[in-house]
Amino acid sequence: MQPMNHSSEGRNAAINAIVELVVVGRLGVGQKSLTYEQELAEATSAEVEDIRRACAVMIRDGLMGQRPGQGVWIWPVSADELRQCLSLRSRIDVPAAVSLAASLERGKKVNAIEKVYRNFLVAATTDEWNVDRFIHRDALFHARIAAEGGYLTGAEIIETWGRKCRMLFARSDYHEVIAGSHIDIAASNDEIFRLLKGGDMAVAKASEAYLENWRHLLSHEVIDFLKTAKLEVRET
Repeated sequence: MQPMNHSSEGRNAAINAIVELVVVGRLGVGQKSLTYEQELAEATSAEVEDIRRACAVMIRDGLMGQRPGQGVWIWPVSADELRQCLSLRSRIDVPAAVSLAASLERGKKVNAIEKVYRNFLVAATTDEWNVDRFIHRDALFHARIAAEGGYLTGAEIIETWGRKCRMLFARSDYHEVIAGSHIDIAASNDEIFRLLKGGDMAVAKASEAYLENWRHLLSHEVIDFLKTAKLEVRET
């Protein structure tokens, strides 16, 4: 994976800082701002130029909207949108993992991924489990696999998917959707990393299983069930 230059690092740090503002409720969906560059720079302690670059990327990726004279705002994210994105991810995650497993430089590349994987494990197993941290580190793990597998644009797509997922699950009524189901995702990631280390082509099947766990988690049945359960609790 090619190292990022300082401008890319600052931009990506600013993007994550903006997403965190949404996650913690300091930046509301649909909330418009004409002086967004200065406001976001002050709220995130980022440089204005990094905020400008970050907003350009977020607008391009559908995380933000912008109109002349109306400033910018955060677009709402839906489970349907994330489900559709999973179809694209299946054309990135699986071939990238296979490419990495077959690489002559597999050992070096897997070692580069290991720290990201260990960070994910901490997020998945800590007693103080946090939905946002789990989703963020899960996306970073798979983005790194894509990058090391030669899918650099795919890595950016996965990072964008992770940001949208974090924004969706910032809603407290969605926390129950991922609670418990994260165990299956963590198990899939453990299997993927093990197979990558061994250069095993079964990593393709493990990657598909990982994506299927996310499809189930974001399925209409799971989300509708939880919404119905909440209504029944309120009625009683």
